[in-house]
Amino acid sequence: MVRKDRLHECFRPYIRNKDKYERQKQSKNALRISILSGLNPEELLRQMEHCLNRCSERLRGLLAYRKARFIYLSLSPLMEQMRYNALMDGKIVVLPSPRLKNSFFLLDPASIAPSARLVAVRTNRISKYGRQIDFKTCRKPFIDMTVSEVVAANTRTGALLCDGTGFYDLHRGVMALLGWLKKDCLSVACVDGRNAGRHLMIPVKENDSIADYVVTPEGVIQINEKKSRRPVLIGEILDARTIRRSNVLFYIFRELLGVSDFFNFRFLRTFDTK
Repeated sequence: MVRKDRLHECFRPYIRNKDKYERQKQSKNALRISILSGLNPEELLRQMEHCLNRCSERLRGLLAYRKARFIYLSLSPLMEQMRYNALMDGKIVVLPSPRLKNSFFLLDPASIAPSARLVAVRTNRISKYGRQIDFKTCRKPFIDMTVSEVVAANTRTGALLCDGTGFYDLHRGVMALLGWLKKDCLSVACVDGRNAGRHLMIPVKENDSIADYVVTPEGVIQINEKKSRRPVLIGEILDARTIRRSNVLFYIFRELLGVSDFFNFRFLRTFDTK
């Protein structure tokens, strides 16, 4: 079971300032469009894959990566090389199932033959080669680092512009609530160097993840001005369909929070978040 104090730390029923949240969301959408507009989709994917493959080699040079044992990695097909590198480097890889339908999986290099690892890291193969993590069992924090690709990053504050789906923030919020993230768990963002800079204006919503390191094809940048921020799961942001289709979200809302009607979140007003 999840400790009650962790619910108070990592779960929030409602957005604190909806007007501000919506303004920041719209600003991020506009920035995302300005960066990606005009690019041929096929050429964009090719560039992103090339960029992330180079980032994966830069990541290997980071001391914190070399020390890490458990690493969460994005499920994006563009991150296959990075997932493969992690297995070959002896890391135990934590991967989300698509849309969290079946929670998270562990890929352990000790149980996957080297010849099978390139296949094992593919999006449609993780359930075959991985082991689903029992999210109902209370366990000590074990994840040392989370890594994801982003559209843009501020290299002074660590503010991130992700793909707009919200999955990275959702995954970090769920893992924090379940107690899987170590206290000093690092957030690493991989991005095209042309979209990373100290003066890039990226709004930070109240549930947004912030990077400790930004990795570009040119090198690794440590964020020195980052404000401490614990991942948080905000109930109001999630819709009923998303919760019902995910076994781990269903467990959190039904078993831990006692929700019986996912279309009616009025119960959350009585949740003690102090």
